Amino acid sequence: MPDKTIPNQEWELHELIESLSAEFDRFQDTLHLKSYARGVSFGLTTTHFELSVFARYDPKLKKWLFRTALPGESGTSVMKLDIPYMLRDQVQTHEPGFETKPDTRPIKDLGFSMVEVGRLNRLSIFNVNNLQKMAISSEMRQSIANMTDIKPDRIAGVLNIPEVWYVQVENDVITITGSNLTMAPDKSVLIADYVAEVLDSSPNRITARLPKGVVAGEVVVTSSAGTSRFMSFDRKVPTGTASLEGQPGLNKQYINMLKAAGIRTVAEFLKQPVEKLAKTMKISDTKAMTIIETVAAQTRKKPGTSYTKTD
Repeated sequence: MPDKTIPNQEWELHELIESLSAEFDRFQDTLHLKSYARGVSFGLTTTHFELSVFARYDPKLKKWLFRTALPGESGTSVMKLDIPYMLRDQVQTHEPGFETKPDTRPIKDLGFSMVEVGRLNRLSIFNVNNLQKMAISSEMRQSIANMTDIKPDRIAGVLNIPEVWYVQVENDVITITGSNLTMAPDKSVLIADYVAEVLDSSPNRITARLPKGVVAGEVVVTSSAGTSRFMSFDRKVPTGTASLEGQPGLNKQYINMLKAAGIRTVAEFLKQPVEKLAKTMKISDTKAMTIIETVAAQTRKKPGTSYTKTD
């Protein structure tokens, strides 16, 4: 019969950890059922792994990649993993108080497809509360996105976490464009580690006053649900003057409509209220927001402006 051996492909360390975590989940479920059926308690103490691997660093991906050694191969490295048993009270946690009832709805209730639900389940995310705990920061949302292909902004959206796409400074006022930005008692804007005075807010925009003496730094919007990505700003850097032409989501018809309304640059476009842009381009507010988010994401990739992505 032909050899149908699976190719010995390279893998990343997090893939090994994710796979082991899923195995531990199944192992724990099995022991729980056995304990219930037989009236005897079972538990896992310490697990020790030793893997013979070939390791290499990929400078383009900026990642370490590993390949499992096949029988008889030499020149390998030994990867040792010890996973001890820990009690819950040995781990520092940030649990909500008794006055806060955890949201135990299944994550499919947030609009995720069954494929996406399966990917999230592999990360031990089964309900809304699990997702809330793991997606509290932009770095954690990006990590979830890397492992599930669910965009970070979408995760932030379903959990009502503030997200920042773009910031622009004019004189002593900073304009923040994003989503879930309407101010509430649990929200605040931090500019260079100072709590900023908010002048106005809407679901997609915040204007705030720069703290006295601050000319550059980072902006982040925080809330009880989580924090936005950090964005840098510098008053001394001229505002971007990139043309609307070639921007994703803006066809020739839209650009002509915008120019007729006096909106000629990306900076001017991103400064406009969503409702005005939707009316100008004769599209829905939802479609206008999608275009704004796409243009803002493209803008963050380009250096030399006063709005650069830092996370």
